[in-house]
Amino acid sequence: MSHSRKIFAAYALVMIMMLLFTGATGCVNKTDTTDDVLQQIGGVTDDDNVPTYNQPSQNITQAMEYFAEKDYDRAISAFQKTLVTNPNQEEMAIAYAGIGWSKVKKSGIITDGKSDFQSGYAARSSVKDSKVGLAAAYLLEDSAKIKEAITLLESIGLSSTGDTTLVDANFRYVSEIGTGISNAAVHSLLATLYYYNNQDALAKQQLAIAKQEDGENSKITSIETAIMTLGY
Repeated sequence: MSHSRKIFAAYALVMIMMLLFTGATGCVNKTDTTDDVLQQIGGVTDDDNVPTYNQPSQNITQAMEYFAEKDYDRAISAFQKTLVTNPNQEEMAIAYAGIGWSKVKKSGIITDGKSDFQSGYAARSSVKDSKVGLAAAYLLEDSAKIKEAITLLESIGLSSTGDTTLVDANFRYVSEIGTGISNAAVHSLLATLYYYNNQDALAKQQLAIAKQEDGENSKITSIETAIMTLGY
């Protein structure tokens, strides 16, 4: 295979993976109306037309409704309001993950949510939406981050029995905020990460799981094609 074809296949693999997670068909221009506010914890303003509830869970529910409606600016505001209403660690983690995914869905750029995914993971490492977002962002970084991304996704299926720690390869990802990211997409991401980490057998295993989950998904098929083009 020619070197140029391999480069193209490698580029295509990453791009398909990003499209699978952002849901975008290209990068869009981001508005600058809330950029300075988003740097502040909470970012609560009086003119955003988003109510502030006393209970963090109410703000999260409201934010998830905005997210489902693809009103990402209001979703960001509502998730931020969770952070200033005395949330517990899990609520804080979900709010940060929600802010991150709202930014990603708005811009189509996975790294736009990276710092929020990191904050969410730091608040409560068990929240899956932070792990998945951070792992997807790390795919674009160096080999050390690739290994860290693998650990993040493997931890979704982690369990302990006595002194033994097991990783369930056929884990299930269910989003806390309703990202729209499928379980098959997460297994495809892990397959891609394994591939770039030279863990070919595990990459094949994860691709098989993804295809079993959603074999009709053209993006998942394209990921398999790109990997086969590059060669194990």
